Amino acid sequence: MSEKVLRMNAYYYGFDPTGNASVDLILSSVATAGKIAHHTQEWGDPCQMYGPFRGESPIDWIQNAANDAASELARLAAENAKLRACVEAADAISRWWGDPKVCDDNSGYYTEDDELLADYAAARKALEVEL
Repeated sequence: MSEKVLRMNAYYYGFDPTGNASVDLILSSVATAGKIAHHTQEWGDPCQMYGPFRGESPIDWIQNAANDAASELARLAAENAKLRACVEAADAISRWWGDPKVCDDNSGYYTEDDELLADYAAARKALEVEL
């Protein structure tokens, strides 16, 4: 999406940006549709392309923006699931080998698992952020 400011006002209504690019694109597509056609029955008619939207009509713009947002949410959910699996695996290793903090001298217990433990720490930190 371009760095341009998205239209958020139609004729009779408007939206405030959410700060989420995918959601803002949906809102902007609805606002732009409302700006170019007063009646929703006209939103399915082909029209001139406006803004960063994809499709031949305002209905296409809205649907494509929603589909893109859903794809992004699915990608983030899959990434979150991978991070959770990493944390669960590292938790299992930690339970098996003991707490990595106990072995301050790194006496060999974790030498083969250093990379996994680094991934574990990164995954733990990433999971602290709410999606």
